Amino acid sequence: MTFTTALRRMKPIWPSVICAGCTKSSSATGRKPLYRRDQLVDRVLDIFVRANDGGVKLSKADLLMSMITSKWSSGKAREDVFGFVNYINRDFGAPNKITKNWVLKSALVLCEYDVVYNVENFTRQAIEAMEGNWTKIKVAIETTFRILNRMGLTGDNLGSLNAVLPIVYYVYSQPDCSFRGSSAFERRNAAAMYRWLLNSLFVGAFVGASDGTIALARGVIWDHLRLNRDFPIEELFEALARGGRLSRLDERAIEELLGECPVFCV
Repeated sequence: MTFTTALRRMKPIWPSVICAGCTKSSSATGRKPLYRRDQLVDRVLDIFVRANDGGVKLSKADLLMSMITSKWSSGKAREDVFGFVNYINRDFGAPNKITKNWVLKSALVLCEYDVVYNVENFTRQAIEAMEGNWTKIKVAIETTFRILNRMGLTGDNLGSLNAVLPIVYYVYSQPDCSFRGSSAFERRNAAAMYRWLLNSLFVGAFVGASDGTIALARGVIWDHLRLNRDFPIEELFEALARGGRLSRLDERAIEELLGECPVFCV
């Protein structure tokens, strides 16, 4: 059963489950509607994600995309997101392995919405923000993966995509920087991002239930950027440690493991 079929099969009971903002009982059933009209698609999608039992196997991203496309003004959300995933994974000359789910989660993070990847957080307002900032979101993700690939990090050795999200968030805040090393600022912060990311990967800071860690890191970066444009490596180490996450290896061990930073160290 497809998502569209699920919507169609629910049509006979719509009068009892939706209304257009009213509080009156449905004339067809005599019962008070359970959901507003703008909540119906979200509710059906939530049910369908849990109960899809036939037809072509679909991922949660595929199902969410049906909902997002219905609210994306151009009607081309699927082409925009899926095409971008293919671009990062296939056209960089490096084996990147980002996913549709991760791109959608990144959009929530960058647009300052709840980072938890579920149906409820893809509200109409969130989707409008995603579409309005879609070009900037793509640039931030592309810039981040160009940085990672120059560091030698690809889908073959990048242990956690979620660990990359704080870097994407920081890069998003610096739209005029490519971090290719054209200035002392770019060299200094490329090195800081490299050191912080490898620490996080080595200690598994974003393994498991990491939504709280992602939200914490985003808050630290947001607070720091009000006063300073540099990547807040020390503040992130300290905040994650206070949050109960092992945040970094011993400095001597880091030097032995990493040797010289391969890009723009100062």
